[in-house]
Amino acid sequence: MTGAQPGEVVIDLGMLAAGTPPPPAPPAAWRPRRLGARGRAVALLAVVAAGLALPGADARADGGPVLHLGSVPNVLLGDGVVYLETWTRAGALDRLEARDTASGRLRWAVDLEQWESAVAVATGVVVLGRPNGSPDGGYSLLVRDGRTGAPLWRRDGALILGAAGGLVLLQDGWPAGPSTEALPGLDTQPADTHVFGVDARTGAEAWTVAVPAGAALSFASDKTRPYELAWFADLRAGGELRTYDVATGRVTRTDRLAVSGPAAAFTVGDAPGLTLAPGSRAGQVLVSVLGRPGAPQQGDVPQRVEAFDRATGRLLWSRDAARTRVFACAPGRWCQNDTGGIAALDAPTGREVWRADGFDTVLGGAGDTVVLAGRGLDNLQRAELLLVDGRTGAPRARVEGWHGLTALGGAVVVWRRAAEERDTTLGILDPATGRIAVFGHGDSWAGQPRCATDGRVVGCIPVGDLTVWRLPAVARR
Repeated sequence: MTGAQPGEVVIDLGMLAAGTPPPPAPPAAWRPRRLGARGRAVALLAVVAAGLALPGADARADGGPVLHLGSVPNVLLGDGVVYLETWTRAGALDRLEARDTASGRLRWAVDLEQWESAVAVATGVVVLGRPNGSPDGGYSLLVRDGRTGAPLWRRDGALILGAAGGLVLLQDGWPAGPSTEALPGLDTQPADTHVFGVDARTGAEAWTVAVPAGAALSFASDKTRPYELAWFADLRAGGELRTYDVATGRVTRTDRLAVSGPAAAFTVGDAPGLTLAPGSRAGQVLVSVLGRPGAPQQGDVPQRVEAFDRATGRLLWSRDAARTRVFACAPGRWCQNDTGGIAALDAPTGREVWRADGFDTVLGGAGDTVVLAGRGLDNLQRAELLLVDGRTGAPRARVEGWHGLTALGGAVVVWRRAAEERDTTLGILDPATGRIAVFGHGDSWAGQPRCATDGRVVGCIPVGDLTVWRLPAVARR
């Protein structure tokens, strides 16, 4: 196969004229994200895969794959280990393997129980979850030693929220996922619940926080370390906002916000886990509110977003947000996507500063540059990316012929293939410069892959198999 080789920078984009308006919306219809309750706390890479398992291969000096295996629907990366699940029987996950990220060699393997799946990686351990059938929808958790695969402890009726140093954070009762954005879907607890910090190796409880019914939970995790939580907070009925230290469970700050109705979700603008321009919305709290003041609630769908001064609790601005999401995107900016594109809002006032029609997704950013993508008729990302100045919306570069996605671990992975072909080229986009470093090729890929990275390697799963490559030196962290 001809074309760019691994590690080669293949695009010299050049700069577009400052102040040029964003490109017009494409003829393809934009499809809004489906609304619904928050999912599981830790993101998984899961696609339907088929085929026979292939032997692992040692990394080649020319940058070839570290590992290539078939029948892998799920992969997690952490502590220099690739944790992958394989299918050997139709319709069932049978085996969890731990392989070295540098060589792809097998460290250990264990059989999985029915419906069991790897859900998170903490320091020195991997966490497996399995629905236990309890009325509260909890999970049975099993923690294994990351080095040997030996079982360390088990806990029923709890969900994994993430990790914090040598602790694993769990929740009992009703499930809630990490929320670093005020977005459609509920993080509100319909019943009393608890958040626990437990020792990752023994399961012994280090601290417990009681969370009352009606409170919304928010967790911040650095996108480059997606399982590691930086802090968590709850927003209670009446607008009381409590922020906690993840290491001790102690309340570090209490504020009171003049929220107009029940909170569905919220985020704090200077949360340490907001990697897109951290601190640029310092002192603000963004709350997604159910219903409108004086109007009946419309089911469980948030209808407005309210921004508050955290110190005084005073409402700064509010904005209709039915069936949209509002999220951190650039220095001094919140972004809101709708049926036509993305609007950037001035953080202090909520005023719309710029708009990019035809682009509904923020893939990442660096400094004040934001990477935008849009969907085509097939609901996949179009083969076009736009880099804009996050403050003004002025285009800085356009990447044509490449699709984009945000990998678990924060990197912007790009890929391209010719029409009606399956040979796929993959690379890492530098959001600051718009340049692409190619890291590998797929011979027979279909659909849009899902990828994860730990800053040293990147693993991608199209429909069919898993391939892990070393990242080019320019893309490592």
